[in-house]
Amino acid sequence: MASFRRPWGRPIRRSDPSGIAEALVHMFVLHAAWTQNALHLWAESEDAASSAFAELRGLPSGTDETDGVDDVPAAEVVATATAAQIDERHAYQIPAEALLEQLVQAGILVPSDVADPGSVTMLLPHRVVDDRWVPEPSERLASRLRWSLDSEGLTLQPTTVTTVPIRNERMPEILLRIEDHLQNERIDAGHDVLFWIETARLILDLLENQRFIPTMAQERDGALRANWLPWLNDRETSARVAHLLSAIPAVTCAVDDENGSDGWNILENAILHVSDALIRNILIDDDYPEAIDGRDLIGDQHAGWLAGLLQPTNEIPVRHGSEMQMLRAARMWIAHLDDRGASRVVRLCLQLAEPEGEMEDASAGRGSWRLSFHLVTTDDPPIMIDAEHIWNPDSAGDQMLSRIGGERESAEDVLLAELARAARIWPRLEEALSSSSPMGIDLSLEHAYEFLREMRPILVESGVEILVPSWWGRSQSRLAARLLIDSDPLESDSGGTWGSSPARHGDLGLHSLVNYS
Repeated sequence: MASFRRPWGRPIRRSDPSGIAEALVHMFVLHAAWTQNALHLWAESEDAASSAFAELRGLPSGTDETDGVDDVPAAEVVATATAAQIDERHAYQIPAEALLEQLVQAGILVPSDVADPGSVTMLLPHRVVDDRWVPEPSERLASRLRWSLDSEGLTLQPTTVTTVPIRNERMPEILLRIEDHLQNERIDAGHDVLFWIETARLILDLLENQRFIPTMAQERDGALRANWLPWLNDRETSARVAHLLSAIPAVTCAVDDENGSDGWNILENAILHVSDALIRNILIDDDYPEAIDGRDLIGDQHAGWLAGLLQPTNEIPVRHGSEMQMLRAARMWIAHLDDRGASRVVRLCLQLAEPEGEMEDASAGRGSWRLSFHLVTTDDPPIMIDAEHIWNPDSAGDQMLSRIGGERESAEDVLLAELARAARIWPRLEEALSSSSPMGIDLSLEHAYEFLREMRPILVESGVEILVPSWWGRSQSRLAARLLIDSDPLESDSGGTWGSSPARHGDLGLHSLVNYS
């Protein structure tokens, strides 16, 4: 039995795949899809696919069409149809219960490694066969079936696969066990599984080198959550993540869920959730929660943060009303961890512009506040490079950087790196990183006020230049209430004498003397 060292010297047991082939009933190609914050395993059955394709070619069911048959062009079995029927379930996948049984028999996992069987809807290539949409086999399965892949006539169609969801804290170890078993002739893996194996290696390397930090975030309901965040800021790790992202298989982005086809969202979501679950599980197993036994988790903010990091649930116990103060202190501490901006000759600059039009419109919440992105030099006087110049085709930003000198990175890379650094302090900036050429974000009045009041001091302290409207910080810009007092003129028939006109009892008083607004 081989072993893999995981953080803090604990071995990960890796099973020996020799001698288990006879225990496997089906030959299958294993796949993996990240959705619903977990990795879901599913598989194509070679036997089911072979029977299906033999029937399509007019051969007796169960015929081994690889015997004495040359490569079969897929187009030969395509029938034209104007209204093909779509099967809800994948035509030749292994049912989740059967796949789980096979993986347990192979020694890849145990039942406690998985959650209840699930299902995932994916957009996979289909072609019309006998008035029905049939999913195209994956490249690995097609190779085993000697089925020539042909892109002609293929259309993406939704299909549902039943899955075996893996618990996040068990995901890296299980993927490494799968890799051990790929030499088994009855188990093969799609490109998606190979991609997630490399992702698991990245996560384990980060943990082994203790490249992670505690973080804190606030939910929409105001609750504070604590999580362990892998540190991806150093140049070597950033390059490794970028290389991994560039190699993401198309099928990995085929899941029909909130991540859509955004490869970075999928990869980042997986790294964050698996790292947090794995670290949390290791610390709990090593009895770290005993360190806060008997502590006042609400009165002691440090103990409260630790409680969110060392418990299965990540909610931080906090006294009502002190959430923002605690969150601000945590973000300022995190900002000091990344000192890369201090060594740059250029830094991120955020400029807030109020909505066009009258100031009354802006204060009433009409219109959006534009937060634009720039790079600014540390020279005196500073030179500002607008994001529009950085992303334009003639690389004006790079030309300006070359004249400034000192930066080995392109202007695009510097801007993205600085935005990512600032987004760890103010998560609202993360939405800009989903764009291939971010130039700014629009803020509501509420979010603009949050930026000016809460986030601006923290960002400035972490090295980000902030430009705000000239009126911000003046006494006139502070929130205040004004009381306007006025009185009605005296009635002419009263002769100017109070009380001389016929008035009801109580007319003489504050409400008869002044109007207020």
